[in-house]
Amino acid sequence: MRSLVWAIVSVVTVATAAHADDSAVDQANARARLATERAAAGDLLGAAAQFRAAYELDPRPEFLCNVGVAFHKAKDLPRAQLYLGQCLTRGGALTPDFIAAVRSAFAATEDALRGGDFAPIDLTVTPTTAAFIVSAFDRDDAIVGARLVWLPLGHHEVTVRADGFADRTIAVDVTTRTRQAVAVTLDKLAAVTPVVVDPPVTRQVLRRPSRRPALYATGATAGLAVIAGGLYLVARSAADDAGEAGIAEATYRDRVDRARLAQHAAWGVAAAAGVSAAISGYLWVRASRAAVVVEVVPVTDGGATAAVSGRF
Repeated sequence: MRSLVWAIVSVVTVATAAHADDSAVDQANARARLATERAAAGDLLGAAAQFRAAYELDPRPEFLCNVGVAFHKAKDLPRAQLYLGQCLTRGGALTPDFIAAVRSAFAATEDALRGGDFAPIDLTVTPTTAAFIVSAFDRDDAIVGARLVWLPLGHHEVTVRADGFADRTIAVDVTTRTRQAVAVTLDKLAAVTPVVVDPPVTRQVLRRPSRRPALYATGATAGLAVIAGGLYLVARSAADDAGEAGIAEATYRDRVDRARLAQHAAWGVAAAAGVSAAISGYLWVRASRAAVVVEVVPVTDGGATAAVSGRF
């Protein structure tokens, strides 16, 4: 198997020359060189991880084959079977001798699995584009679509994911070497229909001033007007009495004084009534024209707009 590993590495080296200008391919080649160094140092699992990373950057079948060979050399039989099988599926462009060597390694791996404490699990997923991860493998060992995988005896969990579907994790208990069929169907996520909602509007009506002061002022104006009118009548009556013929001089003067006093009082009360009328008019205008509405509308950028309307 050592000759097989170096055969794959040589294929990688030849293939890298045609893609030297592509940054992703350059990164994949650097990963492949690091993987080769780790394989030479005996770190086969590290080599498998680096070849797998190279394949993710540049999906060439030789990288995939290297992953399977590294796992085979590390005696990680379930993952060796997984990746060597994918290598045979995708490695049609590789040399016939090399493919024959991979087939031999694949057959030896499956023979070892059948003789060990492992069982084949036939996993099918719906939708067929779903990917699943087995707890016995690394999280990077995602498998897309239906696949036969070998698992050691024991308890395992399989997590299946697909875009537009709810994730699902199921338990798989391997208690015998008998083949098991496991089918996982994902539930489609409900389509989310956006709901267009008018932005909330905060309305606040400022309270009108009370009309009670205006009513009091109006009542006071009316009362003062009545008093002024009464005093005016008293003054007129006193003046008429003073004009009677044949009254004494003292009586005349008394009546004239009383008429003047009533007249002056009427003028004063009338003036107070005028002031009260002006105050009453202002209070009525204020009470009827001071309705104010404030509207606050939140906007999408986190702020708000405010509008003030009314009569002042």
